[in-house]
Amino acid sequence: MRIGISLLIGLCIANALSAQLKRPAPKQKRIDTLNLLCPVPGAIPQSPSVEKGTGYKGDLKVSFKSINDTLFLAPVPGKIDLVTIGEGGKYEMVMHYYNYNIWFTGISKSLVKKNDIPKKGQPIGIISPGDEVELLLFDDEEPVDPKKFLDCKK
Repeated sequence: MRIGISLLIGLCIANALSAQLKRPAPKQKRIDTLNLLCPVPGAIPQSPSVEKGTGYKGDLKVSFKSINDTLFLAPVPGKIDLVTIGEGGKYEMVMHYYNYNIWFTGISKSLVKKNDIPKKGQPIGIISPGDEVELLLFDDEEPVDPKKFLDCKK
């Protein structure tokens, strides 16, 4: 009898725990329109240079090249999810803003760290002369063309 009651209680607890695991994650706030500040003041976004390779998903990225030391500005007021050193000792950063993730590569010096929340237009990095910084944009995990959303001189 005791074994039967213990088994019944165990099954009830296991069922309650599995119901907790099946509960969906809370819905993330989404936005449908995006306006990215030009991260390099006065720059014109360009297609990445050919020597960088074939690109990602049909070259859905833009690059900015620096002639002199330049500040790299936050294009939106987002949260910095990643700051790491990538190829050639240059920094890579990922910024999260609602349902968008913005990936920057090729920054010479980082002025932010993980979990910082810079305001739109706040310097987040420094680009050295001749450096090429690439910007990739993802809506959730789907790559999108950042040129459509950038507010840079045409």
